[in-house]
Amino acid sequence: MKALPSERGQAMVLIVFAIIGLFGMAALAIDMGQIYSARRNAQNAADAAALAAAYDASAGSQINATAKQIAFDMTKTNGFNNDQVTNWVLVNNPPVDGAYCGSCGGISNPEEYYQVKITVRAKPIFAQLVFKGVEQVSVEAVAHSSTATDISSGNALMSLSNADGSMVLNGNTKVNIKGGNIRSDGDLTKDGCAGAITVESGSIYYGKNAADGFKGCDSPFNIAPDYSPAVNVSGFIEPACPKKADTASWLSGDGYKYKKDDTYGATTYYYESGLPSAKGGKSVVTLPAGIHCIDGGIGKGEYEGTDVLIVLLSGDIQQTGGDSFNFSAATDIKDANGTQFGGLVFYAPPSNKSTFKFGGNSDLYLYGTFFAPGADCNVGGSEKGQALHSAIICNTITDHGEPTVKIDFAPEQLFHFPPRVELVQ
Repeated sequence: MKALPSERGQAMVLIVFAIIGLFGMAALAIDMGQIYSARRNAQNAADAAALAAAYDASAGSQINATAKQIAFDMTKTNGFNNDQVTNWVLVNNPPVDGAYCGSCGGISNPEEYYQVKITVRAKPIFAQLVFKGVEQVSVEAVAHSSTATDISSGNALMSLSNADGSMVLNGNTKVNIKGGNIRSDGDLTKDGCAGAITVESGSIYYGKNAADGFKGCDSPFNIAPDYSPAVNVSGFIEPACPKKADTASWLSGDGYKYKKDDTYGATTYYYESGLPSAKGGKSVVTLPAGIHCIDGGIGKGEYEGTDVLIVLLSGDIQQTGGDSFNFSAATDIKDANGTQFGGLVFYAPPSNKSTFKFGGNSDLYLYGTFFAPGADCNVGGSEKGQALHSAIICNTITDHGEPTVKIDFAPEQLFHFPPRVELVQ
């Protein structure tokens, strides 16, 4: 009888091959982990460096070399020293390629973008046994830095409605503007040609139908050749104001409640029945520095305040005759959320669609931005007692009566959107 071949040892061979396979898979996993870790560390470093450069630019240095050096310093802090042997770091402003490269046919403002590229050698542990090369990992980050921008975009008077009558000059109204433009998202209508509009050389009227806005009256403006300059007020964040129910425990003053603590930044005042008139033989209501949130409107009277932000939550303004406004914005004032509103003297939310009539034939002094996107604003004032270092932005604007509206446009005193920094790639 013929003996069968022995099968002893075959299982051992299979086990050896299985072990080799397992070791191979483990080695691959370790090497892939090494590469993944190198990529992740490089990407984190690139993100941090791009943001650091953008933050430096937004803080006001605007010096290309300074921002770029800060980016290099940040990559070095995170382990990438640009030694040209184990890692390579490039910082570009503007970007030299990609979606944010202006010369590549990309965006129109590439100088606001900071590009950081990092290439690092990721040396495998086990793959060297079969491959003598060195794996290289490359990453990229792009951060955007926009500087603080004037909400008025250089316009001393700006009406946001795109309907007829967006801006109207009534009767013998005279408008004297120094240093700014006029913009109407609808038409500018001049009711009669008796009044006059004088502007500094270079001021421009932007309007939907700029060519026929004066309806037979001569225009003193350099009419905009087209209606392209964009104005974006949609990014505005409203000041934080309390609701009536939230003020139950607040301290009470002469017609208002107020609070100042760690959660409420500047002293905040709340008026539940409008801004009170002068009492006790006083002729002028003086508002203390802080944020004044008003429900119920502002009636007749004489009002003044320095370093104030007035937020008219509801109600209208009826300043006529001998009434007076004398308000100036603070350069640094923050609400309960820590949002900066320096340069903003007056704000009414879009929900407040009342008529705001202010100026009369008495004093009108405003220093700062007057922003009421839902309101119809009637602006007047006497030539003798008037100083508007302001931008007036409303849904519609009517210059009423026979005063002279004088605006000495001072952009450095106005509200600006804060710088914005974001990682875009």
